[in-house]
Amino acid sequence: MKTHGRQLYVVTADPPELTASQGVPTPHLFLVGLPGPAAPDRLGPGESLLRVRVEPGGVVDLSSIDVHVPPVVQLLLCADSPTYLLPAGLLSRTRLTAAYTVRPAGGFAVSH
Repeated sequence: MKTHGRQLYVVTADPPELTASQGVPTPHLFLVGLPGPAAPDRLGPGESLLRVRVEPGGVVDLSSIDVHVPPVVQLLLCADSPTYLLPAGLLSRTRLTAAYTVRPAGGFAVSH
């Protein structure tokens, strides 16, 4: 299993203030990371975007492994760009570096 240190973007259903203090809610044992920010119009109502820095060994590059990906994981993956998994057991290697909310007029606004 090949791992990399990198900057990724994670979509979350909660406001950035809540995720910064309580974590990202998920029914899975991993988060899905994208190499670039999702387009604002691809986020659902109330969703926000987190930029994280992952230390080496903290992320799984799915393109580098040759295993069957379960259907529940396939549904979460982005078809038009590489997708990475951030396993729950390795989240201590992940740091929140920025958070964004969607502006009503479009685009992102930095959240503090």
